[in-house]
Amino acid sequence: YGTSRLLTPLELENKSRELLGWTWGQREEFYEYDQVFSNLVDRYGIYYGGIDSNGIKERSRALTPLMTNVAEKQAIEMACPAVVIDFNRPDSERLLFGGIDKVTTPATEFTKTFDVTPDRFADRQSYSIGGELGASGKTISLYFENDYYEEDTGNDRNLRLDSLTVVNGAGVEILHVELENIDQVAGSTIGCGNRDWNPDTNAEDDFNLWSQCTLTVPFDPAKSDTYTINVVAWGQQAGPEAPRLRISVSNNQPENGTSGGALALKNKLIELHQKLLGESLELGDAELEASYQLLLETWQARITKPDHGWAWSWPDENCYFYLEEQWQEGGVSSMAEDEAGMLNTWASVLIYLMTDFHYLHE
Repeated sequence: YGTSRLLTPLELENKSRELLGWTWGQREEFYEYDQVFSNLVDRYGIYYGGIDSNGIKERSRALTPLMTNVAEKQAIEMACPAVVIDFNRPDSERLLFGGIDKVTTPATEFTKTFDVTPDRFADRQSYSIGGELGASGKTISLYFENDYYEEDTGNDRNLRLDSLTVVNGAGVEILHVELENIDQVAGSTIGCGNRDWNPDTNAEDDFNLWSQCTLTVPFDPAKSDTYTINVVAWGQQAGPEAPRLRISVSNNQPENGTSGGALALKNKLIELHQKLLGESLELGDAELEASYQLLLETWQARITKPDHGWAWSWPDENCYFYLEEQWQEGGVSSMAEDEAGMLNTWASVLIYLMTDFHYLHE
């Protein structure tokens, strides 16, 4: 009842810790009465309208420009690590992004990742995904997720792609591409790799993806139907993992907000508005559409950057991981690949939510 009240520095710190799982700038400090130092309570507490029970005995009850800067700094420094760390947790343990994949974009119709275990052409296998698609332009993407090379031994993990086929709901083949000839398909793109000699057949009859990159093939369904995409592949094995192939189908008009990915993102935004701001939204609400538009425009801007393959671009951007082990080799800071551009996009959306009136007031 009544109007919302501005949270004190300690209340805002507690709220952020419960939602994101850590405290901004926390470290052990012997001279603090609780042995803990934090940015919001100790470093910027007075700046954020707090008191020292000495010269300042009344809390600020309304945001000032300086307090707004502190709130923005908290959001900027907490958002990126919160997103990267949460997506690296098992889905059931996530605090914010459970039930959604970091490669789900506004354009995504459906996507799936496969371990490609056959290690020679003769044993190649077919990997399939499928679902409902409307009658509009689509793009099929084949992405090699986990390139690997051992300099000492020369062991090299590569993904070898033989063919791509699309079948409609009646079982009729409507597209077939021998992927060694992908450069002859109008509108296709090649992120890296080349047609390669196959010793098993003494011919150039597959395409070698030798780095983490994508092949795309355009696809224009004639009518709304169920479609199945089959990719025949094998891999040159190296290191502890098999090559991973991600097959995705995307909508060429993501701004329409009608793809399966757009619906999943909107439902996640509904959940975040409830969890962070206490707002109960539904599909079609103006507030939800405003948040989704921010997400869409941020993502579109991100994927046009030539260096968008990582969650942040040093030195213009940074990600403030807060534990020493997160920065060590093999730590979470080295697991921030962002080929889809969504880690960075979600960080921007989280900043937007963490600086909202309803995040800072209750």
